[in-house]
Amino acid sequence: MANPAVSVVLLPPPSTRVPLPVIMPPSMLPLPIDLTNVLSTSISGLHYASGALTVTTTNGTDVLHFTGSYSTSNFTPLTDSSGNGTDIVFHA
Repeated sequence: MANPAVSVVLLPPPSTRVPLPVIMPPSMLPLPIDLTNVLSTSISGLHYASGALTVTTTNGTDVLHFTGSYSTSNFTPLTDSSGNGTDIVFHA
């Protein structure tokens, strides 16, 4: 069973916030994206194409949508600090 697609809308800190919504490219992310419903050990695939990062797991697929041109190598999944989910870290 596939997980529903997830659209990512990220906001800058409140002190610099502009009228909503603000869609930021991953290169502007101050923190990793935390996928609380995905264990890093369950990830069987990670692929970026056409503005979408597809995270394939043993339980289905999550899709994160971004602006900009990136490649799969720009994203790394890591176990989050709670141990119950996955952080998706962007790097150039």
